[in-house]
Amino acid sequence: MQNNWAIEIVKEYGDQIMIYLIIAVTVAFVLLLLLAVSAARINGRFKRLMRGAKSDNIEGMIIEYTGKIEEIEEENKEMLRNMESMGKQLKGCFQKFGIVRYNAFQDTGSDLSFSLALLDYGNNGVVISSIYGRSESITYAKPIHGGKSSYALSKEEKEALDKAMK
Repeated sequence: MQNNWAIEIVKEYGDQIMIYLIIAVTVAFVLLLLLAVSAARINGRFKRLMRGAKSDNIEGMIIEYTGKIEEIEEENKEMLRNMESMGKQLKGCFQKFGIVRYNAFQDTGSDLSFSLALLDYGNNGVVISSIYGRSESITYAKPIHGGKSSYALSKEEKEALDKAMK
């Protein structure tokens, strides 16, 4: 008799129960589709995140990337040390140039003589002068320390030195 009342309810409300079950299954199916789309998006993001990683999980990837970051930081420090060393070397290289061409003698046709100043970062270097004449050419150099020479400089040599120090 107890089972009788259940059968009676199903007979009386069977159509309504069927409609409610169809609605519940449809809602469950829609929720399942939404969850599948969301899972696919999350899976795509995870694959992008893990791209290039040797590990299959986030913890392994983080450990791997931490090691790579440490390697990059060490390489960066080495490059900075190299750049600092090169900067020091460059200070001793000729960086400043000044040249003056002139006619040393009236009987020569054009400005074939010159004075060339070559200086480093600290204005140390040399002034090279070449005096051209019809029968001979003379070249000589005068050292420069701190923008000055212990030798007397000609007008052209001073001009070349001034150009280099600008």
